[in-house]
Amino acid sequence: MKVLGSTDDGLIVQVTSREAAHLLGKSYPGPEVRKLRPGDEIPVHEIFEILCSWRENRDNLSQAAQQMRALADIIEARQPEVQKMVEGEPEVAGD
Repeated sequence: MKVLGSTDDGLIVQVTSREAAHLLGKSYPGPEVRKLRPGDEIPVHEIFEILCSWRENRDNLSQAAQQMRALADIIEARQPEVQKMVEGEPEVAGD
C-alpha cells in the first residue's frame, strides 16, 4: 500500500490487487477485486474490529473448543446407549 496524498480527514492510497483481495478476505484477486470502482469503500475498520475481537477472545474460543471436544468424546462413548434409547429396545417375551 502506498500513500499517494492526503486530504483534510484522511489519506489517498494506492492498493495492489493482491492487497485489495486480502482486505476483502480473499487469498488472490478475483471478481470481487475487479468489480471495485472509484468511490467504492472497503470496510477496513470493521474488519480490524472483528480481528481484534477474535484476538482478544482467543483464549475463550480455545477453551470453548476444548469443552466441545470433551463433550463430543462423551457423546461418542455413550452413542450405543443413546442409539438403543432412540430405537427402543425390543420387548422380551414373557415380561
